[in-house]
Amino acid sequence: SSFLNSVNHISTTTQIVEKRKEQPFKVTYSDNQYTYIIIGYGRQNHQGYSIKVNNLYETKNGIYIKTEFQGPKEYSNSENVTYPYIVVKIQQTDKGVIFSE
Repeated sequence: SSFLNSVNHISTTTQIVEKRKEQPFKVTYSDNQYTYIIIGYGRQNHQGYSIKVNNLYETKNGIYIKTEFQGPKEYSNSENVTYPYIVVKIQQTDKGVIFSE
């Protein structure tokens, strides 16, 4: 059943991203075991972006996450639309997630 849970998680994540991908978004959801933090950076006209997690820690007040969106090392002349996002999976928690800039 863990395979099935994994498949369900992937489809839930895909649905969240598909619904919101045109604009930047920050979403969290939990199942019985894990909390998923999903950060999307909206529509981009090139590929080669990267997303770096600079900080991820827990305090008594919540879970803090700080990400950095990095542009392509070089831009090509051709447009190639992408929707960069990152999914961070942590142990299930009832604490709020605080997105720091």
